[in-house]
Amino acid sequence: MTPNWRKLVKRIPSKVQIARKLFYDVVWVSEFRDNNGVINESYVGLCDKNKRIIYILNTLSNKEKVLTYLHELIHAFSDENDIGITERQVGLIEKKCLTFVIKSGNIFT
Repeated sequence: MTPNWRKLVKRIPSKVQIARKLFYDVVWVSEFRDNNGVINESYVGLCDKNKRIIYILNTLSNKEKVLTYLHELIHAFSDENDIGITERQVGLIEKKCLTFVIKSGNIFT
């Protein structure tokens, strides 16, 4: 079953609960800039533990938006629980597990 990515994007909340009393805002951005104000095209999403914000690039395809949201959620869980999941591990969880769960219709039904 192929997911309806457009519908899934619409279900991404503006605030997501990470733990019992812990929430992250979800913010859509048109670009990412480094500390010098230079646009950084290598980012499509970012999890800021200090501000408790997940940023997602709004120019992505619907599929990329959903996968980026899930990817950044993994970072948030890892950061808040001092798990220390690496970028490679987050990518593997996203690609090997979450994508399968979504395509199988086991989530967002």
